[in-house]
Amino acid sequence: MPSTICSGMPTRCRRPIFMSRIHCGTRCGARPTVIARRARRLDILSICLLCRRMIAAGYTVEHARSGFWLVSAEATTRVELTFAETLQGAFAGICRQVENLKKNRKPYYGAGTDKDWQKHIDGCLGEKALAKYLGVYWSGKGGFRGPDVEDFQVRTTQYSNGHLLLHREDDDDKIFWLVTGLNGIYDIRGHILAGRGKLDEFWRDRPNDQSAYFVPQSALRKPHEPTE
Repeated sequence: MPSTICSGMPTRCRRPIFMSRIHCGTRCGARPTVIARRARRLDILSICLLCRRMIAAGYTVEHARSGFWLVSAEATTRVELTFAETLQGAFAGICRQVENLKKNRKPYYGAGTDKDWQKHIDGCLGEKALAKYLGVYWSGKGGFRGPDVEDFQVRTTQYSNGHLLLHREDDDDKIFWLVTGLNGIYDIRGHILAGRGKLDEFWRDRPNDQSAYFVPQSALRKPHEPTE
């Protein structure tokens, strides 16, 4: 496997790394500044997420030169979890629900209690899928009301045309991702800064405290685009 797939490209990779303003530090030309600790088995520096994902998938310099790289890297948003990854995500969801029962926590936003187990498991599997897509570590159960993946929040729905739901209490400065799918097969739909998604046109009044901002997928930044 090559140390970088960008080295043979006529143009430099200038995609910014998620979570920072540093440019890609592979041999494609950007300044190497931060060591990518999670780039397993790769001797490269601060790579952008697209480079990391394509390298992990085993693509070569020849693929890059052919132009296949430019199309496939940005179009690949389907994530399939292995059975081991699915088990890990499901177990994390179970742990969250058990902790809620132990501490007598009640669901927010009129969600009800009839599908608590399912919601926690589905949510964790969506987070696991996003972490796999981004090539970053996922902490599993995590802390109560804390970030889901890195510093991101994740909303998961089984509906392929589903919306990203935002609530008034959500931090305007946090990035929210939308993941759709179920049973280990997921699509990463995009992301948005919460403050940009809280538009009056997206607000929907719902009974039983279920009102929220229903952000359509068309309003999201594409998965391959840098976070704000």
